[in-house]
Amino acid sequence: MKKKLGYTFIIITAVVGMLLLFNQSIANHMIITMTTNSLKQNIHKNKQKAVYNFDNVKNVDTTSVFKAVINKDNENTPIGKISIPSVNIKLPIYLGLANNNLLSGVGTMIKGQKMGLNNYTLAGHHMKDNNLLFGPLSKVNVNHSIYITNGIHIYRYKIKLKKIINEYQTKWINENSKKPVITLITCATGNPGETNRIMIRGNLDKIYDYKK
Repeated sequence: MKKKLGYTFIIITAVVGMLLLFNQSIANHMIITMTTNSLKQNIHKNKQKAVYNFDNVKNVDTTSVFKAVINKDNENTPIGKISIPSVNIKLPIYLGLANNNLLSGVGTMIKGQKMGLNNYTLAGHHMKDNNLLFGPLSKVNVNHSIYITNGIHIYRYKIKLKKIINEYQTKWINENSKKPVITLITCATGNPGETNRIMIRGNLDKIYDYKK
């Protein structure tokens, strides 16, 4: 009897594990699809209300991904795009930190910030799959280039600092730099409850005409 119960437990555990793995694979595929579709959208100024409360940003799980796919009404239109070619990042930029938007791209962290001026701050999720969303930030190095665009200009920044900070070190976000810089923030790992952050700081290097 005990052997039968033991075998049953092993089988149930294996089935549950396979289902969880299968669900995660589906969720990852959905994130890639949402990101790809969002990158195809035209860039324009977004007049919708934006959420900037960090407490509203939740950990990513399969349920939240499925809800984001179904609930398109709360999804904003991208206000720009970001690319870091050295680590294969190419994502839409959204206004604010709404959960649905952060499942397909990155969001602005401060109300009223403008590309190419002062401190332009962006936040994104770090998934267990380091190739998704802002996970590849763990692989960037100093002097790598960051490109962002608003559909009018392309702004190239050179990374000058990569640092692990804790979740309470908000000075990097709130700093109103006189020189144009960019600040990228993501969790240090894709583990739920991670309290440390990867902080990337880059200096504006060049501005291009988007049409050219």
